[in-house]
Amino acid sequence: MQKDSKLNTEIGFRLREERTRLGLTQDVLASHGGVQRLAQAQYESGAREPKAGYLHKISQAGVDLTYVLLGHSKQNLSSLSNSQRAQIEKKIFLFIEEQAREGNLLEMTAESKFIVFQLLRDQAAKNLLEDGKIPDELTIPIKLSA
Repeated sequence: MQKDSKLNTEIGFRLREERTRLGLTQDVLASHGGVQRLAQAQYESGAREPKAGYLHKISQAGVDLTYVLLGHSKQNLSSLSNSQRAQIEKKIFLFIEEQAREGNLLEMTAESKFIVFQLLRDQAAKNLLEDGKIPDELTIPIKLSA
């Protein structure tokens, strides 16, 4: 992720909120994420950047990564038609393919790419539900480290 202490602090605050929402202790969420409790505490304080592998694992435990990383809740994709979901996913797939061709995803693990896909999908769904259209331009919202 980006080396921005304000961003890390915001992400840490939202990570703590999600852990609390799920009723988990730092020890339990750390275990889900495959890290020690000290690392969990550092993520939540903004002193340390969560890695993509950790983020992927905690998403499996129910953490809303869209909220943690972008500050808005994951969109309810069931409110979109199959055609709208397909439009969004095709646009994101083409965007990721283009980024890969340009060499912009060389450093990203499969887990990081999947997280980026989920974030882009949720952002596009939010735009479609709020503004009635899929954004013309997609951008990778954050940089994830392995």
